[in-house]
Formats: sequence, C-alpha cells, structure tokens
Amino acid sequence: MPNAPEPFTGPVFALATRPPAPNWYVMDREDETVQIQLFISPVDAILDGRIRAPEGGIDIIGIHNDMRVQKNTTPTLHLAWRAHSGKLTLDAAGNLLPVTYGFSRGHGKSMNVVPDGTVLQTFSLIREMCGLYAWKETAREFLFWHVDQQTRAINRGLEVVQAGVRNSAETFNQLAVFDPEFMQWHFVSVSDLSECLNANGFQIYMDNWS
Repeated sequence: MPNAPEPFTGPVFALATRPPAPNWYVMDREDETVQIQLFISPVDAILDGRIRAPEGGIDIIGIHNDMRVQKNTTPTLHLAWRAHSGKLTLDAAGNLLPVTYGFSRGHGKSMNVVPDGTVLQTFSLIREMCGLYAWKETAREFLFWHVDQQTRAINRGLEVVQAGVRNSAETFNQLAVFDPEFMQWHFVSVSDLSECLNANGFQIYMDNWS
C-alpha cells in the first residue's frame, strides 16, 4: 500500500484556450454536459495540450482551490492514459484516451477541485507500480526546466503517441504514464492495479473511473 500522501498543496492544472476566445478547454460534450479535465502533473497537462492543439492556442493554468464553472460543467481529474498490450489507445481524432476521476458537483458557481487523500494515493500508486517513485519531485522540477529541455521531453513522448492504436471500442488492459526525465512511457496492467486497489479498499474509486 502506498504511503499516506502529504497534504495536497496544488495547484491542479487545466487547459484553457487563448484570446480572442479564452475559456476552459472542453474535453467532451454529452447532451447538455461539458467536461473539463484537470491534471495533478503539469507534464500530463502539457502533453495532452500539445496533442489536442499541435499548432498552439492552448495555455496551461494552475488552480489552487476553487474553480469557477458553469452549472452544466463537470470537472474530471486525469489519472493516466489508456493503453492496450503496450500501445497507447487513441480516439478517431488521434487524441489519447484518458482514465479520469469525476468530482462530485455542487450547486454553486465555483467548486473545490483539490483532490482528496484517497484519490492522491490512487494517482501515486499508478506511478509507483510503473517504477516512478519520485513522480512528485519530477513534476515540480519539470516546471523549472529550460523550455528546450521541456520541449525535447514532450516531443519524445509524442513520437510514441503517433504509433498508438486507434481504438473505437475504447477497450484497454493497461494504464500508461509518461516519465519526462527519462523520456519513456510506462505501462501498468489494469488487472494488477485493480487487485492492489481492491486489497487496499479503493474499489469505489475504481468504479468511478470513466
């Protein structure tokens, strides 16, 4: 079982479109509901932003506590990406397919988007099972890397994305995370992770993944 996480000090990161139409970047729309994805790691946010807008036009914004959202908006927290037998799975547009955790939506115009301890433990466990025990330090340090070093790492990650499998059925048997320090993708079996989560009483969070 992973060690109890330190209190989350944030921020979480979100993708936002640039002027003249600044707004939260919409990941998905279903009927009247708009989905906004949040990221614990800036590496995940930048990588996802580059995939969705390779020519630019998307910024990464840090949110420390509350996020102002419309009543039809549902924020979700990125945990990892889907993979199948060692290859990343992509949607028809070539975007990575995420595994996310849904926040409970209140009734106000803003909501607290600080992940709780169990979600943080789940996030950490995924990375620890990939051998990335220092993911928090790497994520913090990444923000201070020279832009050339950041770009080189992200570009290496994108090279693997291009070789991913377009999977309309969206089936997956692994979760994938990217390590910018060694510029490598790592994969963990969903069944192994599920077994570990269940053994530690985390199955309710597994059921909430989308």
